[in-house]
Amino acid sequence: APAKQQRPLKLNAGCDCPEFGHTRVHIDAKDPAPISVCKLHEGCLQGVCSWGAILARANEMGMQLDELLDESNHNHPLWSFQAKYLAQGCQNFMFTAPPAEIVLVGSLFDLAPKNLIPNIIEEIRSETGDQFLYNKAELDAFLVHRSLSQEALVGALHHSVSILQNDSAHMLQGAER
Repeated sequence: APAKQQRPLKLNAGCDCPEFGHTRVHIDAKDPAPISVCKLHEGCLQGVCSWGAILARANEMGMQLDELLDESNHNHPLWSFQAKYLAQGCQNFMFTAPPAEIVLVGSLFDLAPKNLIPNIIEEIRSETGDQFLYNKAELDAFLVHRSLSQEALVGALHHSVSILQNDSAHMLQGAER
C-alpha cells in the first residue's frame, strides 16, 4: 500500500481567527438579552463580553451608558451574566493551558462595577467546585486586573460605539431592501 501523505502542519489550520476570544461560552437561557456581536461566531467570548456586546445588551435592556456604569447598578442582571460568561472564558483557559495567573485588562475591567472580578471568581468557584483546588485567597490572587490609560479607555468606548452605529446603519439598509 502506498504511504499516506501527511499534510503540512499549519498553526491556524482551517481557522482565519486563531485567538482565545473566539472560544465558545454557553449562553444562559435565563439571560434577558442573549446578544452576541461577533461577526464570525455566535456565542463566543468576544461576541458576548466585548464592550460592543455589553452596550448592545444594555440597550436591549433599556439602559443608557451612564446607568450601566453607575456603581449603584452593580447588581444589575447584565453584570451578573457578564461575570458568568467571563468566568466561563477563564475556565476554558484554566483547563486548557493552566496559567500562573490570568490578567484581566481593558476598558471593561477599568469601567465596570468594582464587584465584577469578585463575581467572576465566585462563578468560577461555583462552577468548578473541587476541580479547582485554589483557596479563596489564592483565587483572588490568580485573577488580577491591570488598568489602561484614560486615553485607551475613551478610544475603546468610542470604537465600540462607532461599530454599533455602523452595524445599525447596515441593518437598516438591509431592512429597506
